[in-house]
Amino acid sequence: MGYMGFGLQKWIYTLKPRKPFSMDRKPTGDTLPEYHREFNIKPATDKPNSRLRALFTLFILVVLLAVTGLLIIRFSNTTSTNYKNYQKVLQNEDVNGFQVLFKTGLYYYEKGEWNLARSEFELALKLQPENEALQKYYAFTLLQVSSDNPEESAKAMQIVDQLLAKYPENASFLKVKSELEFLIEKQNTY
Repeated sequence: MGYMGFGLQKWIYTLKPRKPFSMDRKPTGDTLPEYHREFNIKPATDKPNSRLRALFTLFILVVLLAVTGLLIIRFSNTTSTNYKNYQKVLQNEDVNGFQVLFKTGLYYYEKGEWNLARSEFELALKLQPENEALQKYYAFTLLQVSSDNPEESAKAMQIVDQLLAKYPENASFLKVKSELEFLIEKQNTY
């Protein structure tokens, strides 16, 4: 009667406890001897196969180098394309920024907020200094700002002279210049 119920077997519960920290263990189940085998590596003695393997290895290396070269060329092309696209995005952002600044300046100009319009136009001039419409509104804004301040009138006259040097036949710049001259004479008489 080896089985006593609850999964206990007589040989288990009749074991004596082992000494604490002892290393001797009783084997569980059947013990099999360990399997040992030594492998001996022998060099290949086939001469024709070694030449074939060398050619095959050389072929694989050439293919890998070709693929790597193609990947490098493709990566460099992609990088230059990405850089060109990035430059286009920056240019578009400048154009969008210019449009925002110019429209905001026009809004302030129409509302009679001359100092705010002037600051917006000056920022827009940093992005596109050759824009003729912007320069025209900037000159008109300087005319309005300088009506109260003689120092601003002199600065406005310098800027209008620079604009007339670029665009000598522009009627709006000539009109602003004549009004500035009249304004400066008026300010000097008072």
